Amino acid sequence: METKVIKKLEYQRSFFNLEKMRSEIIDDLTIEFKENGDRLITYNQKQVSLDDSKIDELVEKVISITKNQGTINEYIDDCGATLKITYNDETIDEFDRGFGNEETDVGMLFDSFIYDNIEND
Repeated sequence: METKVIKKLEYQRSFFNLEKMRSEIIDDLTIEFKENGDRLITYNQKQVSLDDSKIDELVEKVISITKNQGTINEYIDDCGATLKITYNDETIDEFDRGFGNEETDVGMLFDSFIYDNIEND
């Protein structure tokens, strides 16, 4: 059996705007892993450059969360977020932002990654 390899991570966070009565995207991060080893990182429709070690660390944490999940943190606010993982065999896993383990959840992991490495870098 072939090992699944992550081909793409897509994290999208939105909030419900009561004035407009619709959801609006506030974070849209996509990381694509090319067959030649390159990584294409897009944040809010702009290409960004990040150190490979930061991406590797994020992937390790994502794998840890998905393999060692045990909690669903319930958020009571006007935001929502999902992580979509596409694998080399074209299968897709999708996780809500509260999905996680005792250390962290999807929302905390990606929100802090974006804040530390993209918005404030």
